[in-house]
Amino acid sequence: MAAQWLVDRKTQFAALERAYRLYRERQSPRDAARVAIQLARDHRTFRGEAAIATGWLQRARDLLSNENPCSEHGWLAVCEAEVVHAEGRLPARELTSTAVDLARSLSDADLEMTALALDGLVLVNEGKVAEGMRRLDGSAAAIVGGDVQDLSAIAHSCCYLIFACERVRDFDRAGQWCERLAEFCARYGAKPLFAVCRTHYAGVLMFRGLWPQAEEELRLAAPELETNSAGMARDAFVRLAELRRRQGRTDEAQGMFAEVEHRPDGRLGLARVALDHGEYSAAVDHAEQYLRQVGGGAQTRRVAGLEVQVRALVALGDPERAQHALDELTLIAADVLTEPLRASALAAEGVTAGAAGDLLRARRALEDAVTLYARSGMPYECAVTRVELARVLAAS
Repeated sequence: MAAQWLVDRKTQFAALERAYRLYRERQSPRDAARVAIQLARDHRTFRGEAAIATGWLQRARDLLSNENPCSEHGWLAVCEAEVVHAEGRLPARELTSTAVDLARSLSDADLEMTALALDGLVLVNEGKVAEGMRRLDGSAAAIVGGDVQDLSAIAHSCCYLIFACERVRDFDRAGQWCERLAEFCARYGAKPLFAVCRTHYAGVLMFRGLWPQAEEELRLAAPELETNSAGMARDAFVRLAELRRRQGRTDEAQGMFAEVEHRPDGRLGLARVALDHGEYSAAVDHAEQYLRQVGGGAQTRRVAGLEVQVRALVALGDPERAQHALDELTLIAADVLTEPLRASALAAEGVTAGAAGDLLRARRALEDAVTLYARSGMPYECAVTRVELARVLAAS
């Protein structure tokens, strides 16, 4: 554990593997399973080795198969839920609910709050934002109140909250929690978590239009991430690529996104670049691949792909498919009820209405979108929407 927080990966993995062997020699399956679960998480998070992580999870399942209900069963469910959620598969809530129920029966606050926070993130991803945020806020309050003692549990719970805020573009909330998590990292010297915090804080700054500050945060985070945390480094890499796209350095951004095109966010980046270049058929293809990758249940993740899809299909003169994408985007925005997502749906409606010749409806929708983007502190999106509004005004 000490080696993990000190970013000494060689010692970390060697110590965990030795602990696993010693517990097996001592014939202590619960302890061995607990270490196997930690190894699974660490191989996925710090080395990006999904296959090895899967192997350690299977060892944990085998070791716990004849054990009475215990905390290790709950941590196994949490770890499996993280994998299922990351891959966009739907049974994640079955696992998080199992972990919550078990934690409460065992009075294990660390497990309960971590499972509740992950359950909240899964709910937000499914579009049940109010319910999910309640779970996340409750977990955060427990952390602030001192109910959670395990540093790893605290770190994971805070990260789930920040991920959820980014997902629904609640940047005020995300910024506040990024600052709180940074304080936690500084207090305990949690270098790897501080790098993750910087990465997500950079995403908040980028949406706020504070591009130099965002780039500085990514510069400070990237060396630690790329050197020590292969599994997490790609998040910083993708954010930097998106920053380059917004800066107008689209060829550079395209090359960066192409390096991670197997990931949904890499595919999304390629869709956005194609739209910027006026390559509308390619934009539609990339957007459709992204939407297939994230799946139908990940409502809040689908928004970004639908935004590209609507504009590309309008430009291609395919109003029927554009309207279908707009309908889904509007429905998600109505469920989520955050101003940035309402603005996104209104902007897409304005573009669609303008192409159909309904200039009055287009003007009203785009004007409302500009207002909401400005109020949400998103200058780049606001500027793009002003250009779309200008086209409608010129046409009228």
